[in-house]
Amino acid sequence: MGLRASARGRVPGHPATRAHIDQLGSVSQKALYDTAVEAVISAIERAAGGG
Repeated sequence: MGLRASARGRVPGHPATRAHIDQLGSVSQKALYDTAVEAVISAIERAAGGG
């Protein structure tokens, strides 16, 4: 997934500080949200016969 790869690219490589931990938390929450949105859209498209 391009989103996951780009999110992974922004993760700092040096030891985590509180700010970086907060950033990682928001990135993973956004990834979960995006995954849920994709699942809903896919289900709607399938129900509508779009694939």
